[in-house]
Amino acid sequence: MLDKSLARRLTLLFGSLLAAFGIAELALRCYAGSIAPRRWVVEYSRSWDRVPREFFRYVSHPHFSHVPNPAFRSEDGKDRHNRFGFRGREIEAEKPEGVVRVFCMGGSTTYTTSVDDYTESYPSQLERTLRGKYGREDVEVVNAGVPGFASLDSLLYLQLRVLPLDPDLIVIYHGINDVATRLVPHEEYRPDNTGYRSDWSLQTRETPRRWWHHSRLAYCLGVRTGIIAPHRVGYGLFPDTRRISVEKLRWNPPVYYETNLDKMILLSRDAGADIMLSTWAHSEDFNDPILTAGVRENNDVVRRVGKRSGVPVLDFAGVMPGESKLWSDGIHVNAPGAARKAEIFAAFIEEHFLSRND
Repeated sequence: MLDKSLARRLTLLFGSLLAAFGIAELALRCYAGSIAPRRWVVEYSRSWDRVPREFFRYVSHPHFSHVPNPAFRSEDGKDRHNRFGFRGREIEAEKPEGVVRVFCMGGSTTYTTSVDDYTESYPSQLERTLRGKYGREDVEVVNAGVPGFASLDSLLYLQLRVLPLDPDLIVIYHGINDVATRLVPHEEYRPDNTGYRSDWSLQTRETPRRWWHHSRLAYCLGVRTGIIAPHRVGYGLFPDTRRISVEKLRWNPPVYYETNLDKMILLSRDAGADIMLSTWAHSEDFNDPILTAGVRENNDVVRRVGKRSGVPVLDFAGVMPGESKLWSDGIHVNAPGAARKAEIFAAFIEEHFLSRND
């Protein structure tokens, strides 16, 4: 049997630990409910927590893996989505008379995830450049980029959300995410991306509920340490290429990417809208051999599709500087990089589309 004094000490230790856990639990609940910054609340919220809808940047959707949340508003007021789910200010459902409406479509590199102010995103700066430098005051540029979207997603988005808003010009900028869709086993490489894309409803931390889901402290520690898997929309999109052979790309050629671009061109033309394609650029710090090889192949697809269909192609990969000062990482531009990107796209749009109509 345990010595009585040892038993008392163990009981005291256990009681102290339990009390400390209770105090920490109570303190964390108070913090979460009153003074925690918005990003912390989103990071550690559970599905049943009453978190204001505008806190979340993305929401689930029956036809897409996720879409931008129309209710999203950043804590500092510098970022927002409009009622259609596009990043930026509100636009009219019916295009005003005399307005030239340009939709920029793509993934996170169009959305411009690396800037926290929507006015510094590349589509917003594109609009300012077209208006200020080229005097195109009638131009309205809409940021229809969605982080994580590949060309199939944009094809559906074009049909369901963009074309109903009467675009005059559609700018397609894809590349890296369509490499990611190819990095799956050959038997899972499908035109609907089901071998790559996950159902967000299955990616929950709370299914089935365990005891630690009811403890704020245990839950936060689990999320922080990675023991509890993320459930938020927008996670788990990109594969880890460190153990992938370049052979994977040869097994899964970019045939679906080419098909999706062809279909976007057909849909746009059928709706009476102009369309342009662009090759995809990255910084000089981007050195993943698998992704780099895939991007080169996809850029060749863009050039081939443009030549075959007579669609203007901006060789952005050939003219965008790769110097680090313009990039937040190897893939995404920062605010100055978005300004440079906007200048390049504006010059191309002015030459190939706007001046043509003068």
